[in-house]
Amino acid sequence: MPDKDSGPSHDSSEATPAEDRKAAKQRRKAKNALQTPKRGFFRSNLEAFTVAIVMALVIKTYAFEAFQVPTESMEPTIIGRTPGGDRIIVNKFVYEFRDPRRFEIVVFRYPLSRMVNYVKRLVGLPGEVLKIAHGDLYVSRDGGQFAVARKSPQLADAIFEENPVIPEDVIDQIESNGFREWWELPSASRSHIDNEAGVLELDAGNASLMVATRKPINPERRDQYAKDRAGKGDAQQKGAVGDLRVDLEVTPESGCDGVVIKIQDGTQPNLEIKLVLGVEGGAASKLTHGKIEVGNADLKKVALEKGEEVTIRLENYDDRIRVEVDGDEICTYEYVQAWREAPSPGVSQVSFGLTGGKASFSKVGVWRDLYYTLYSPTQTDFTIPDGHYLFCGDNSANSLDARGWRVVGIRRRSDGRVLLGDLEAVSDSFDWPRRDNNPYFETEKITRDGRIVAGEITDDTPHFLDIHGNEWDLDSGDFDVIDLTKFGIPQGDPRILDLHGQERESLDEKQIAVPKITVSKLKALTSHTQHSFFNYSLLMHYVPRDDIMGQANLIFWPPSRIGVIR
Repeated sequence: MPDKDSGPSHDSSEATPAEDRKAAKQRRKAKNALQTPKRGFFRSNLEAFTVAIVMALVIKTYAFEAFQVPTESMEPTIIGRTPGGDRIIVNKFVYEFRDPRRFEIVVFRYPLSRMVNYVKRLVGLPGEVLKIAHGDLYVSRDGGQFAVARKSPQLADAIFEENPVIPEDVIDQIESNGFREWWELPSASRSHIDNEAGVLELDAGNASLMVATRKPINPERRDQYAKDRAGKGDAQQKGAVGDLRVDLEVTPESGCDGVVIKIQDGTQPNLEIKLVLGVEGGAASKLTHGKIEVGNADLKKVALEKGEEVTIRLENYDDRIRVEVDGDEICTYEYVQAWREAPSPGVSQVSFGLTGGKASFSKVGVWRDLYYTLYSPTQTDFTIPDGHYLFCGDNSANSLDARGWRVVGIRRRSDGRVLLGDLEAVSDSFDWPRRDNNPYFETEKITRDGRIVAGEITDDTPHFLDIHGNEWDLDSGDFDVIDLTKFGIPQGDPRILDLHGQERESLDEKQIAVPKITVSKLKALTSHTQHSFFNYSLLMHYVPRDDIMGQANLIFWPPSRIGVIR
């Protein structure tokens, strides 16, 4: 008889409740596998695709976006061609945490055609007055004195490297014919070029001997992309470029007392910059600006060794003189140059040589800083409103940037509505990036002197492209061209844009430039004529903070151009 306190007896072959549940679960999984068809690749990855697309849109909207640059205005920093310009990555995140800074390269919506994105360098900040003088930028705030806007040494270095005064193939290898094209050499008894070694040998005897640039230094482009550029405005600029860098390698030899480099800045013709680096047992090292010695104690200690090659750099930019020897900064001197032009400006020139004895020179190069130009001799000041910025292209002589943006206006007679737009109807179309006039007709497209111009009219409907990118079809006789210079708003002032969209049933007679324009009248005014309404347009220089999209950080295509943008 079993013990009364013992539990019920079990056959060892029976499954436990836990084992029953496990077996039932396996049977259900097997049944579902038989009944449920396998999902295809797309269905299985639909969630992943959806997340990837959403993330890409979020990144594009809020963080980074790629742009292609179609124009030459930022060359040679960013190469622009239609088609085929640099493709850049824009950081749209950075300005969520701070404001843009001077000299950063920024992408923004063009205020006179806001569906178009521009990329330019930021030169002027809110609340400043900015002047452009002898290629430099001068700024004043709160009525103070104008002072040059200085770049950091790192930024200046990047800009110098992109802007050679002498072609880089001449710099890399001294060769008789190429070198003599750019440099005025002493007599054959005092100078010799070893083409095979790429070396210039000088013998000064007991005197001084100098080699000077053959032509005055101007802002003409000579970078590797300049040969096939469309814009040639830089070649027409004759202003003296004083912001220059000189690099060379030199080996002092027997009898050499010192190596000499000079920069003659044509914008301050009486203040030659002269660097003398003494050779052991010879002259003392010193730096002078005009008649004033400005070198420091470290410079005075420099003594070059005979027979030892050394790399020397002398540069002058943004009212700052710097000296480097073998890559080490030896001396920096900052000065103040008035923004006003010198009464008798001279020419800019570079020279190098030695005092006494012999020396061998190689890799002699000259580079320049950015050279900002004016659209008009009378347009020197830019008074930047609060909340707005001023932008210019690096390729200043070939850049249609904030210095010259012009807004034009019409009024529809049917409802009195005022419409404003860019003088050239700038758009995001690669076929018609800009037109001869605004309002305009559709025409044949003709290329003349590398520029797209209007041919014969193909459609009799007048069009107007407004500041938001809307194209308006206009009725013959139902619109006036208005004179924006008669509304009491100064040239360049962004308040002119407040007129857009207003209903003005009546205007002062002087504010209507060309009344009741018909198809025939518009044809007579614009056919084969550029900027027919220029005299009634107004300059508009400034970009509001809200139109700034991000900072251009990186060139990612083509592969040969991959690199950080500075």
